[in-house]
Amino acid sequence: PIWKAPARLEFAQLLLPTVDSSKTEKMINWISTQPRNTISNRSVLVLGGSGTAKTSSILMYSQKFDPAVMLLHRINFSSATQPHHFQAAIDSVCETKIRKGFGPKDGKKMTVFIDDFSMPEINTWGDQITLEIVRELMEDSYFYRLEKNERGTSKFIENLQYITAMGHPGGGRNDIPNRIKRQFFIFNMTLP
Repeated sequence: PIWKAPARLEFAQLLLPTVDSSKTEKMINWISTQPRNTISNRSVLVLGGSGTAKTSSILMYSQKFDPAVMLLHRINFSSATQPHHFQAAIDSVCETKIRKGFGPKDGKKMTVFIDDFSMPEINTWGDQITLEIVRELMEDSYFYRLEKNERGTSKFIENLQYITAMGHPGGGRNDIPNRIKRQFFIFNMTLP
């Protein structure tokens, strides 16, 4: 596409589309707009080495959202990210619906972008417990409440879709369990 400079140009935040980033945006759009069924969860995992513009491509894609319909919530994982951090991040952008469920504010849809998806610590049994709560929310659209007086009851959350980015496993980077991999359409980005 033809690029137009924004009215207020901030060089440090400038994102220019390339052939690779445009292809990535198109693929993410195709996957995200598929009808939801047993095969498609409309979730994307972008895999690639450092400098392949994974995050930049996803942010350029999300800039095209109509804010009246779709919101973006960005979460960065680290080795210190625990399940309650992820749950609090989702809870902070959701509100009670007229029915019994929860969802993004004002009845909109939300894309949850999780960067550095493979970073949470692996425990003694080889699990990444933070990714297990992400998987639970993706598969079942709920997680359990943590508040003392409601602990253990389900909290259903609607209208979420997921885009994640991570580096290739190896060299100190974790791989993610197959239980969560199966939730995504995964594609690799190469250096420009």
